[in-house]
Amino acid sequence: MLKGKVKGVLRRVIISVSIVVCVVLASLPCYAWLYDGGSPGSGYSLNNGTTLLWAATLFVIDQDCYADNFGTALSRMNENTSFDIYLTSTLQNVVTSAIAHWTVAPTGPILQYYYFQPDNPIFLTGGNGYALVVMPHSTDSYGAIGTTYSGYLSYLSADQGTTWYKQSLPIAVRVDGTVVPEPCGIIILTIGLAGFSRRLRGK
Repeated sequence: MLKGKVKGVLRRVIISVSIVVCVVLASLPCYAWLYDGGSPGSGYSLNNGTTLLWAATLFVIDQDCYADNFGTALSRMNENTSFDIYLTSTLQNVVTSAIAHWTVAPTGPILQYYYFQPDNPIFLTGGNGYALVVMPHSTDSYGAIGTTYSGYLSYLSADQGTTWYKQSLPIAVRVDGTVVPEPCGIIILTIGLAGFSRRLRGK
């Protein structure tokens, strides 16, 4: 009889620990590659000697997430080249409406990804549209932004973002971060485990 009680106690302990572990694991955000624009092929020059062009690419993340790494494929033609990059939810008034801003100075003429990691992850609402806008830092900045053959629409502007023109090729950008787990999924998992626990206790 004592043996049976011990087995019952052990069973309940194992079930309780299993429930706690599953709930904790389910509540943790899952690391994900949120958006991958692919490897850069050719590129758009953002300074033709007379006009500075702004480039923008749109992207959508399906689920709520915390973005902590933003990549843009860039190159330079001289040592003075750098680019201002803005994360925004609109292509109007980009500078003043930006969610975040950083500067990238490419190290060479070959298009490659340069990454920016904000001090704190940036929350992006799932299903909402966002844009990364890239612009030469000054008239001395001669360089290009990489393009790919898959991804969201890209745009160029020759009048500092007043008018945008849709381009045929997407821009090579990447967004990394963590997806926020859905509360309803955690609740369903908890209910299922609780029911399973009651069923085992009844045996």
